[in-house]
Amino acid sequence: MTSELNGGHVRPNIIKSNLTISGAQWVKSEAYYAAGQTLDIPIYEVSSIHGLNRLIGYSKFMNKDVGKVLYRGQNQLYGSLTPSLMRGKKYSDKCLHNLKSLVNKIMSDSPLNKQFNLPAGCNSNRSVIEGALQHYGISTRFIDLVDNHWTALWMSLYEPETIKSIDIYTHYKSRYLDNYDLLSNIARGDNDPIGFGYLLMVCVPEIKSPMENGLYRGNGFELIDLRRSLPSIFLRPHAQHAYVLRRRGSDDNNPNYYDVASQLIGIAKIRLDYIAKWLGNGELLTQNNLFPQPCFDPGYEMLLSRADLFDSKFAMITKYV
Repeated sequence: MTSELNGGHVRPNIIKSNLTISGAQWVKSEAYYAAGQTLDIPIYEVSSIHGLNRLIGYSKFMNKDVGKVLYRGQNQLYGSLTPSLMRGKKYSDKCLHNLKSLVNKIMSDSPLNKQFNLPAGCNSNRSVIEGALQHYGISTRFIDLVDNHWTALWMSLYEPETIKSIDIYTHYKSRYLDNYDLLSNIARGDNDPIGFGYLLMVCVPEIKSPMENGLYRGNGFELIDLRRSLPSIFLRPHAQHAYVLRRRGSDDNNPNYYDVASQLIGIAKIRLDYIAKWLGNGELLTQNNLFPQPCFDPGYEMLLSRADLFDSKFAMITKYV
């Protein structure tokens, strides 16, 4: 049964902890704190593709009258779903001011507007710009989600690694351990020698208001399908099946307000060796496809070329190699 959250929107149905699914076993429930409530989110350890598909299917079926179920892949669990701008102890009102100032500069930049192909006078333009910046490495009030669980599994298997040379670069490396590293971890007595990835299932309330340039704005949330908001010259969001989600309301300067853990309905915990086997070696699930180089992603190339806008520690486009 659904219920109302403080913001007036409907809380989704959390999956049950007593499901009988071959290849998916409940292991524990994790406490998440959201909207003044404690939510116990079931974690199922999944050992087969069929178990994974059934668990995902169950989450969708249970929320068919509530909203859309999207996915997020993580290397570990944090007890919250807080956007990158609000994470850690470095957040201040100045961070939000800097973000809004950057969005305003882009709004008033004719060449950039032309590349973003923003509809004149559209109320969604600022949110779409912020969502695009989130996807290219700038901290914002949005959290990344996808509607393809294969992409989310890839994100749970790989982790970003920063390389410092003349400039700062990032690439994704697999966390999957070969036999030597696995045996070394076992010999050290590690509690988690194999390693796990986590697939988070997030239910976004059904938004009945009309979509505007890929943005769905409802009571309490903004959800953007970046594939519908951005032309495909911004290739990365199209390759990743990307959405971005944020809370909306008057409590702008409270970082805890933006935590969207209230929409979390279940978590799949999967061994890294299983994820690596299930994803295989296809080129669609590689960094080359999911984070295409600037020569293939003209929007990315354009953002990198604008050192006049993206030249500070706050406003830095991530450079992938």
